[in-house]
Formats: sequence, structure tokens, C-alpha cells
Amino acid sequence: MAAPTSARSWSPVGRSWRVTRRPGRPSGPRRRRASSASAGTRWPPVTGSAPGRRCCARPTTTGPPTSTAARIPPPTPSRRGSPRPPGRRSPTRPPCSTLRPAPCASRTRTPRFPAICFLADDSGTPRPTLLYHGGYDSTLEENYLALAAGALRRGYNVIPFDGPGQGSTVRAQGLRFRPDWGALVTPAVDFALTVPEVDAGRLVLVGTSLGGILAARAAAFEHRTAACVLHDGAYDFHAVIAATAGRAASMPGGLEALMARNTMVRWVVRNGRWTFGVSDIDDLVKATEAYTMAGIADRVTCPTLVLEAENDQFFQGQPQRLFNELTCQKELISFREDEGAGEHCHEGALSLFHQRTFDWLDTVLAG
Repeated sequence: MAAPTSARSWSPVGRSWRVTRRPGRPSGPRRRRASSASAGTRWPPVTGSAPGRRCCARPTTTGPPTSTAARIPPPTPSRRGSPRPPGRRSPTRPPCSTLRPAPCASRTRTPRFPAICFLADDSGTPRPTLLYHGGYDSTLEENYLALAAGALRRGYNVIPFDGPGQGSTVRAQGLRFRPDWGALVTPAVDFALTVPEVDAGRLVLVGTSLGGILAARAAAFEHRTAACVLHDGAYDFHAVIAATAGRAASMPGGLEALMARNTMVRWVVRNGRWTFGVSDIDDLVKATEAYTMAGIADRVTCPTLVLEAENDQFFQGQPQRLFNELTCQKELISFREDEGAGEHCHEGALSLFHQRTFDWLDTVLAG
């Protein structure tokens, strides 16, 4: 049987953790302190709304590891299909996907970042573990199908999490994207090192879509991971937003006319305003300036897999540029249209993405 999973949330400030016990052990939340390695961390403090905790309801798994299925509630769209504004809850959303504010003694309130720990089995054997996050419009719940299901079949544990600007953190706490993503990855590593089933020497950081550049930026400063997977590689997100703004400026009617004609542009702009906490395209262009690997690519020291999609509509050519500037052990894998994997993040070909990624990880982690 696959091991049950637990819902957990963390704070990068104070390094305190609320952990829900797995079934079969004493029930109820407990507080667990992360390792002292995080003391004096270089990351600036994160401020936001009141701290919260995950309810004791948990996703569950059934069946052998080769056919693990997690019953996780899907993300809740609004009536028109756009993201639900912060502070609005669906009355049907299960409590395991909500954060409940708790009183805070100080004026600076500590945000909580939810995570789920998926274990490959219940043997208690330390296994390689993926720390996984999405990108521009990701949610914690979708990360099971995107990566965890395939990882469990290959014997990997997975700890997916929402960072600021993603899922419940932006919906319930109003936290926006931040370029120093290591402020999230460092406490995620601290937390993983407290889980007995995690092999501390085989931690892997994986980021999807915009998460590719977020993970790369984190890996440039957080050096306790054994490998990094950029799904896909990205070098400069600011260039994508600036190009959209330039395209709008050259059109009659400007941005509103372009958004009315192009659903992709409409989504990019509206989602960016919300997740970056800005009011217009000019502010969005400015807010994304720091989302680049320029000047820091050579600081990534762990073996890194850079993935590339032939028809990527956002980061065309950027994986190769990033690959060229990396000085660590590295590999670039391109996914082609004629094998059904040429779209952004290889949508429609997840099995092929999983196969190539885990084949590479098996080799790198074995060495």
C-alpha cells in the first residue's frame, strides 16, 4: 500500500512548522522546529497576512505505489472561469485546502505556505525526494497529476508546495510573487530534512513553467539540493511581459484592443495584475524586472536538467540561453512537436516528460 500523506504548512519566518500526524500515529497537530542550519538565513523576512494552519483533513492514497491515486480537490474557478479573487471562498471547497487565520501577537504577521508530503511507500526507508512548485497560475492540488503521480511510480517522495502568488497563498493571504524564491525553498529544504523518509543527500528542486526561472534563481543561492529540474528552462520573464506591452503599444486601441482579440494576452495581463499585485501593464513590466538569470546563472552548483519545448509560446529560445550560461553539470533535453511534446511544458505528453526526467535523475542521483 502507498503511504498516507499529510497536509503541512510552513513559515519562512521563525522556522516553526505545524505538522498533521499521519494516520496510525497520535493524532492532532504538533509543532516541529526545523534544523538549526537555517539560523541566520540570508533571506529577508516575509511579511503578509495572519498566520494560518491547514485543517486535519488530508488527501488520501490507495493502491500500490505503481497505481497511486490521490483524491485531492480541484482548484476552484470563479463563475466566469477566471481565478477567484483573494478573500473569496467557495462554500463547497473542502477544509483541507483552506488556511485559517490565527491571532498574531506582533504587527508583522507570518504567512503560511501549504504543502503536501507524498511518500512512495510506508516502509520508512529514506528515499530521494522532490521539492516541487508550479509557476504563473499553479495550485498545490494540480501538482499531484503534474509530477507527483509519476514520481511515486519511480520510487520518489514528493513535497509540492504553493509559494507567494500561487494557489491559496494569493487567494487566502493576498501574498504576491517575489523574485527571491529561495526565501521559500530554504525553509522547504529545512522542513524536508526533518522527515525521516527523506534522503537528505538526494533532495531535488523542480519548478514548472514560470517556476523554471523561480527554481533556477533559488538554486543559485540554496545549495543543499542534489539536483535541479527546470520544466522548462527560462532566462528572462521580464522580456516576455515587456514584449507584450510593446506589442500592445504598437496597436490601434492599445492594450485593451489587444486583450479583446487575444485570449492569451488577456490571461497573461489579468493574471499578472492579480498575482503581482499591480494595477496596469506598465507596473507589471516594472515588477518583473528582477525575474532574470542574468548575472547569477553561474552560481547554480548542483547538476541541472534544462527542458525545452519546440513550440513554447512564452520562452522560445530561453532554455538554450540559460543552458549556455550555466557552469554546473548540466543537460538540455528538447521535446519536439513530432513526438507530441512540443507545447509549453509538454502539455499532452506528461508521460514522456516523466520518463526522461526520472531517467536523468536516476543516473545523476546514483552517482
